[in-house]
Amino acid sequence: MSYIERLEIPAGWLNISCPELTAVDLVAYQEHVGGLTRTATVLEELSLKLDAGFLKVASAPVFQRLGYLLDCVLGEEAIADDLHALMKAGGMKMKAVPLILGTSVDDAEVDKKWKVMVNQEIEIDDL
Repeated sequence: MSYIERLEIPAGWLNISCPELTAVDLVAYQEHVGGLTRTATVLEELSLKLDAGFLKVASAPVFQRLGYLLDCVLGEEAIADDLHALMKAGGMKMKAVPLILGTSVDDAEVDKKWKVMVNQEIEIDDL
């Protein structure tokens, strides 16, 4: 429950996911939120509130995709570098993973830092 904030409303209490858990969930469940382009659009705003100290809430592939989006798509190098350092300190092993699940990785470039096979260009929608 440390990643859940409780907000009192007139009808009782409302549980709200913290920004870090929301970011992880958006990447982990990309096929349910409209894809990584939509995820990157939301992450652009959410990145202002992220603290990279959230290592235990997801697997290495999710963090790799999140790190790639923050670093290479959104230009949030400081947060991405913190996440990368935490992954290393936590002993997480990075293997090559596709950026977009269920899409061909033929001829996809592999990002050296995040070991993400970039199998689709991510464009951020203007909000």
